[in-house]
Amino acid sequence: MVYGAIMVLSILMAVGYVVESPLETGVVLFGSVFAIVCAEKFAETLSKPLESDTAPTLPDLRSAWHHSRDTLIAANIPTCLFIAAWFGLITPAFALVGSQLFATSLLALVGARVGWRSTGSIFWLSVSAVCAGSVGVLLAALKYVIH
Repeated sequence: MVYGAIMVLSILMAVGYVVESPLETGVVLFGSVFAIVCAEKFAETLSKPLESDTAPTLPDLRSAWHHSRDTLIAANIPTCLFIAAWFGLITPAFALVGSQLFATSLLALVGARVGWRSTGSIFWLSVSAVCAGSVGVLLAALKYVIH
C-alpha cells in the first residue's frame, strides 16, 4: 500500500491545479498504477524461472496478482473520487485534494501500524505515523511548488 500511495501522489504531482478532465485523470491515475504494478510483478515472476531454468507456474502468477492487490488498493479511492467529479457529484478540486489526503492518510496509517507492531508503544506509533505521513505531505507540497 505504501508503494501504491507513493505512486498516486507522484502521479497527482503531474496534475495541475485545475483538473480539466476528471475522467481522464482517474483513468490515467488507475491505469498508471496498474501498469507499473503489473510490470513490476510480471518482471519479478519471470526472473525467478529464468534463474532456475523453469517455466512460471499458475501458482507463481496467482502469487504475483495477490501481492499486487495491496498496491492497487491505494489507487481505488482516488480513482473513484475523480469518477465522482466526472459525474458532477463533487468538484474536481475536491477529488484532487481528497486523493492527496487519502494517500497521505494511508501512508500515516501504515506507519502507525509499523510503529505499533514493532514496539507496542503509542509514542512510536505516533512517531512512525508522522514520519510516514510526512512523505505524503512533502509530495503533495511539491505539487504546489512545482505548479
